[in-house]
Amino acid sequence: MGNSTIEATTQPVGSNIPSQNPHSANNYENMAFVSYAWGGESEQTVDALEAAFAARGLRLTRDKKDLDYKGSIEAFEQRLARGQCIVLVVSDKYLRSEHCMAEFVEAGINKDLRERIFPIVLADAHIYKAIDRLTYIQYWDKRIEQLNQAIKKVEVMANLSDIIADLDKYTKIRTSFDGLTDLLSDMNALTPEMHAAHGFSTLVDAVEHAIGNNGTVSVPKSGASTPKGTFQNRTEQLPIDEISAALKAIPDIPYDRIITYARLWQFETWLRRMVYVELQAKYGDNWNAHMMNKAEKPRRNDQSLTHMPTPEKLDLSYISFDSLSRIISEEWTLFDAFLPPQNIWDAKIEEVSQIRNRVAHFRKGHVDDYQRVIQLMRDVDNGFFKFCTSLNNSVHSVSIDTNDPIIRKFAKLNPWVRKDNLNIDEDDDIFTHFARSFEIKIDIVKRPWINAPIDYSQVIGYPGFFYDLNIHEHEGRDFDYKEILKSTKSLHEHILYISLSSSVRHVRVLIPSLLGKEMLIVIIRAFIDAAANNLIPRRSDTSLSMESAEREMDRIENIADQWPEYVIGPKNPISFLDSDMECSFFGA
Repeated sequence: MGNSTIEATTQPVGSNIPSQNPHSANNYENMAFVSYAWGGESEQTVDALEAAFAARGLRLTRDKKDLDYKGSIEAFEQRLARGQCIVLVVSDKYLRSEHCMAEFVEAGINKDLRERIFPIVLADAHIYKAIDRLTYIQYWDKRIEQLNQAIKKVEVMANLSDIIADLDKYTKIRTSFDGLTDLLSDMNALTPEMHAAHGFSTLVDAVEHAIGNNGTVSVPKSGASTPKGTFQNRTEQLPIDEISAALKAIPDIPYDRIITYARLWQFETWLRRMVYVELQAKYGDNWNAHMMNKAEKPRRNDQSLTHMPTPEKLDLSYISFDSLSRIISEEWTLFDAFLPPQNIWDAKIEEVSQIRNRVAHFRKGHVDDYQRVIQLMRDVDNGFFKFCTSLNNSVHSVSIDTNDPIIRKFAKLNPWVRKDNLNIDEDDDIFTHFARSFEIKIDIVKRPWINAPIDYSQVIGYPGFFYDLNIHEHEGRDFDYKEILKSTKSLHEHILYISLSSSVRHVRVLIPSLLGKEMLIVIIRAFIDAAANNLIPRRSDTSLSMESAEREMDRIENIADQWPEYVIGPKNPISFLDSDMECSFFGA
């Protein structure tokens, strides 16, 4: 297995949807874990560490002792990554282990990493000098290249999803390695000898303080991040205590109405998002034909207030809830995979519509209104999780016949596509000078309502598919997102989503296949050109400290918020949520 973990009691995952990094502190498991490489000094250190914890009455679970025969190693690793207290015993073997580093990388995706890790760095882990860290980076580069070359030699590319997942894992490790080890090198971890001389008391004290007397971790909590409303502009969120104090200061406000309104906001913005996606998938540029007349007057009235503009542009932001519900009923086959049976859905929506009107018109309502809204959200929770994750469940280009005209057109920039015996158009040569700096990956996203057998080399012009364009910069520069958005603005009306990453070196664009070959090529080339022509030096404040990472994420979110609904930032679950990230979507 190559690594081991220690952890304690667990709790169900996901009382709320994780945001990017998953930010909700309530999702963390709340006792101590240990991540280390098996054997040698690492294992001896952990044996002593386990005894020191036991002497304090802290129950630790060690996978060698407590992970059942045939138990899932991957599930155990994912639990560790969600831990509030993670002791890292870092060795040379650890830094070269895919299991250990995968744990560390996944833990780094979560919030407050610096506060949650308690490192012991062994003498053979050379992380304190840049030249030494490069040795490990070169090691992971070599592993990526070896597996990539092996994949390309496979004659039949189908059914390789698990192998491709390993390649993605190696790439994540390589991408995150410098930042993670830089964080470790900046921490006064004490030497192993110093820890051992005092019976690990300093480390155990720190973990015990974090755990607290009641068995729950006392890592400082930042407010859980709520996904940006699909068709609402996100404002700066106040801390919960400030919100509570502000509400208490206002007389005559029924609290149940406030929380009912908040849940209705959450539900309806995601419902509008779902309708937007599925109509785009079915109709392409004509997705809004159902609603143009109904949206025109509300939008005109809103936009006439030139002193207080909002970025919303889509028709779906301006139609009434009744119109929204009617579209769902008329296009039920698009939503059947996500929602309860239609007769049950219609009955529940009729109830919620009345509750919505009561709140909107400041009526006191019924004592059970809130619970009815919550019950509906629980009923559809799995469906909305499926909806959101389906947009990140793409068919990998390595599995797609390279006769697909779009994948073929940009094959020279796509390292995942086999190029042997592939006659690429000559005019693709204009992109070859980007190959050193960019990785262009194009996959295909299929909507769940497409049930017929699929030939993925022939989806152009058919409803129910999106091309998933991902542009990665890998020479250490950042994308200037503002300029990329400005230079491609004329094409935005044809696009489902533009996703901005907190890494500032990745742009993702989802494009309906219905647009046809010529328009798809125009859009993809435009975004490649925009990315290549809008590079800036790497920002100096993007270390992996939680404070700087949070600031950078907020900066990217603010850029997205200045654009219409189709531009989404790194905190939006559509940017990152996949089916392996089990959670309650609405947290209801």
